[in-house]
Amino acid sequence: MCNYKPLFHDVSTGYVIYCFSCNMIKTGFGNFAVTLSRQDFADFFDLIKKNTAEQLLSSDLYNKTIVIPTPCEGIKILLSPKELNELFLMLDTADTELRSQELISLFGSH
Repeated sequence: MCNYKPLFHDVSTGYVIYCFSCNMIKTGFGNFAVTLSRQDFADFFDLIKKNTAEQLLSSDLYNKTIVIPTPCEGIKILLSPKELNELFLMLDTADTELRSQELISLFGSH
């Protein structure tokens, strides 16, 4: 049975929740939702971080011109620079919270 811990939640942005039982991370943003392993979440966050750094000078914040690949052939995530930045901030907050929880659990297990 899943035991969820919210890592990030904002009604207008999305959510990231972590299941301590199955070690999966569920992320909802805009009109997509994914469930990822801890490693896949880290890889996805790295991909978003890289794309965000590359889009810093974009002039049109609302034009959906950024294509994020997924492991599923033929399925990609299409975002505007504004959405990409929101997704990055959401994942960054969730990643920080997850790392904090992992550190706390190390001290609690002794």
